[in-house]
Amino acid sequence: MTYPEVRWTRYGAPMPASAHVKDGHLKFSSATSSDSGRYVCSANFDGRSYDAYAQLNVQPYLVGKTN
Repeated sequence: MTYPEVRWTRYGAPMPASAHVKDGHLKFSSATSSDSGRYVCSANFDGRSYDAYAQLNVQPYLVGKTN
């Protein structure tokens, strides 16, 4: 069985240091709001290229005071 060659890039910006690609999956070790943005998954298979886009929105983590 053959598998596509997959790579991830960040649209318009370099990949953040917290991003890692393993087995075609994009994972973040500790995402922050600066990691927010559009990411592109590019796959090559049988001489054809495919692109898929994902938008990541990381919300700030707010810690409230408890009573």
